[in-house]
Amino acid sequence: MKLQQLKDYLDDYSLDFYFQVNKKDCGIETEVKNYIPTFTLWYGDFYRDYKDKDLLVNDKIFDGKSLRQLLPKLNIEVY
Repeated sequence: MKLQQLKDYLDDYSLDFYFQVNKKDCGIETEVKNYIPTFTLWYGDFYRDYKDKDLLVNDKIFDGKSLRQLLPKLNIEVY
């Protein structure tokens, strides 16, 4: 999946994403309250909420790497 495609999917607000990094389950889930989306990115037992999808893809929570860096190598399932 390319970065722009992921961002476009995130704009849907009804889709969830699941993948693995370093043999840990990961995902992105979106919740909308009062028309404002919050994206929850999780990596194993670590969770972080984002209001901005650019912050989400650039945060280096995957052992020093960002989703932007890892995206070309990931097999992301979209639901």
